[in-house]
Amino acid sequence: MADRPVSVDENRQATLMDLFGPAGDNRPLPAGERRVMGYRRRDWVAIIGEADHQDILRRLLDQQGRHLLASLVPETEPVQGPNAIAVAIHGQTVGYLSPELARTYGGVLSSSETARACPATLNGGEWDQPYLTVLLDFSRVYAAARDSCRREEV
Repeated sequence: MADRPVSVDENRQATLMDLFGPAGDNRPLPAGERRVMGYRRRDWVAIIGEADHQDILRRLLDQQGRHLLASLVPETEPVQGPNAIAVAIHGQTVGYLSPELARTYGGVLSSSETARACPATLNGGEWDQPYLTVLLDFSRVYAAARDSCRREEV
């Protein structure tokens, strides 16, 4: 640490950038194929409507743990809206995709004969955060949308 500057000059203290150099996390993430290959924070999306299903989420947390598989099921009777997509875990609805996501990816999810499956993580449920939330790993849906766009181009 002796070769690292304590001060840059007489008038300015050394900053973290001076001491440790630029952080690798500040570079832009790679686009295209690598987006769905890696474990990226932006592949995770939150769902809406979990407040109405806290009892189901609590039971799933107690019985199955925090890491589950969720199904994305287009609604046949659009109670939540015209393009509503329900999120179900073990056959029980626990929430919905946001209207923006449902509108954007509804065509990809509806074109599949079976419901799309996404890894899901339950967050919360502890004394400091009793409310349970669900995060979905959306990378499979992103990949399916990318593949369907490629097929349309050909």
